[in-house]
Amino acid sequence: MILRQNCIRLQPLRTIHSSSMAAAKAPLKPVVTPSSSVIAPFPPKSRPPENDPTYTHPPSSIKAGMPLKGIQILMDRPDIIAMPDDYYPDWLWEFLDDPTVVEERNAAKREIEKKKEIYLLQLREQEIERELAEVKKSPLQLGPDEHRTEEETQTLRRDMENKIWVLKREKTYNFPQFEMPPERSPKFHKKVNKEKIKQENYLRARGMR
Repeated sequence: MILRQNCIRLQPLRTIHSSSMAAAKAPLKPVVTPSSSVIAPFPPKSRPPENDPTYTHPPSSIKAGMPLKGIQILMDRPDIIAMPDDYYPDWLWEFLDDPTVVEERNAAKREIEKKKEIYLLQLREQEIERELAEVKKSPLQLGPDEHRTEEETQTLRRDMENKIWVLKREKTYNFPQFEMPPERSPKFHKKVNKEKIKQENYLRARGMR
């Protein structure tokens, strides 16, 4: 009877021990998120539009589809799945580059964007000129069989003047020009004079002036 009770007690212990060893020996497989996943779609739906197609960076150490441990900050949520390298923004890879090279590349990109903006504004200015020419065509002239009251004439004239005023205002105030050199800006000279005054006060307080 005593032996029988010992066998019954030892049997679940033996079962637990064998299952834990089998689980420990099982190889780990990469978790691939299906395309229907909402948490981490793979492949992603779209690329960052601001990525530079000519920018090259070293490949990531984690392959696409592998779980990223320790990044998920929400409780009871699965691990975030790594995406292809092209679907991450360029600024993430720039942490590994030389800051001087990164700044030169960003400066060239800003210059290109500024030239593009100025070109589009020049096209808009030409379009405004065409709209002004169309508006200034006298809509007040009547045809042979047309009749118009004085009130209607005043309304048409007021609408035409309002349209001309709006177009001229946009042409005058809404078009940025090229930047002036800092030497031609009053704020630049004010800042320089302020630094000179601070330096002179520092030397005068120590009896060096």
